[in-house]
Amino acid sequence: MKIGIIIKGNYHDPFTAVYSNEGGTYTDDDQILVNELVNRGHQVKAIRWDSDLEFQKGYDVLLVRSTWDFLLRVNQFNEWLDKCDSQDVKLWNPTAVIRKNISKRYLEVLSRNQLNIIPSVFIDNKNETSLAALIEEKSWQDFIIKPVISGGAKGTVKYSADDLKNAQVYLNQMIESEGEALVQDFMPEICSKGEWSFVFFGEKFSHAVRKVPAKGEFREQAQYGGGAVSDNPSETLIAQADQFREILAKDLPFARIDGIEREGRLYVNEVELIDPRLFFQFDKNAASRLADVIESL
Repeated sequence: MKIGIIIKGNYHDPFTAVYSNEGGTYTDDDQILVNELVNRGHQVKAIRWDSDLEFQKGYDVLLVRSTWDFLLRVNQFNEWLDKCDSQDVKLWNPTAVIRKNISKRYLEVLSRNQLNIIPSVFIDNKNETSLAALIEEKSWQDFIIKPVISGGAKGTVKYSADDLKNAQVYLNQMIESEGEALVQDFMPEICSKGEWSFVFFGEKFSHAVRKVPAKGEFREQAQYGGGAVSDNPSETLIAQADQFREILAKDLPFARIDGIEREGRLYVNEVELIDPRLFFQFDKNAASRLADVIESL
């Protein structure tokens, strides 16, 4: 098979650079998958998502992987998706799935299906919102403000109920610049237990890790000192994660479900269907499992 791996665009910035494999074409994560595919005899080529679309044609499979810089160029990314559709360039995951996964408003779909998400309120520029009233109504002590379109904790800030003035200023600025914002209850379990990432290939659970913040930090991303550790979730947690996958990620080659465990329940924060790290290094057979799925596409 001729397989194209869609990677970061031709755009240099400090935010996405921290996730890149220094000096290499692929991220460390993607390289493990590429090695597996090459060892199986497949032709594999890296393709920047913002390259000429002609270079993205003629592949048996185009797998979207580390396109993280799209967060800084969402309009251009959407234009690329439109071009893929108009010229019958088929992506995995599909363009329709990618579009719906760009905005975190997909969390509302999960909530409507009676699944547990981290308590969330989406706020847009149509109505003025008093944070003081909202926090009192929700009885939240600490809370998070983040962009509705974001990744890597970019723009994510934690506030307490006694700092509402500064929080309101930040919220207003975000709404003015981006048109909307997401306010979430802060779940302290992120600091004590970390955040689970459940990785699924096809319809099957593959493996999981816990992403753990540095001491005194709530963001688990690498640029804030966080890291991932291997762990084995309970069958109950896996089953709960699979329920979220069934709603948003059915019949897809890959999906990652991120959430926080509280009293045996999984509260999902993100369903990653565009370009998640898949943590191949934590399971020696993980890349092989995804390669099996790719070969079946």
